[in-house]
Amino acid sequence: AGLIHMIPANWGVNARDMDALWPGFDFPGKLQLLGKAFFQTPKYGWRSVAAWFKRTNVVIAGCGVDLFDQPYERQTQCILSRVVDRSEAYDVVGRCLAGVPVGGVDSRSAADG
Repeated sequence: AGLIHMIPANWGVNARDMDALWPGFDFPGKLQLLGKAFFQTPKYGWRSVAAWFKRTNVVIAGCGVDLFDQPYERQTQCILSRVVDRSEAYDVVGRCLAGVPVGGVDSRSAADG
């Protein structure tokens, strides 16, 4: 529903984990009020991702680690419950960047808005 793949069964766990990391904001109450929109707002969405990386990933069998310190393969395993091949995303980005001039964006076009 939000910035990270999370099934609705884990929403409450994640909101409680957010409360543990940032006490005093009543994230479970805000989740109850906003539903899935809670995870789609930058105000709460990014904290939700951080809480998943720090704590909520415990809902995935074999996880329950601080994902900020883990390699990509372990991160994806503890987000999607399986390792994800990133070659497709890499290829998409490569095709996009192939059209960018060496040295970055043309400053004249950037100045034009």
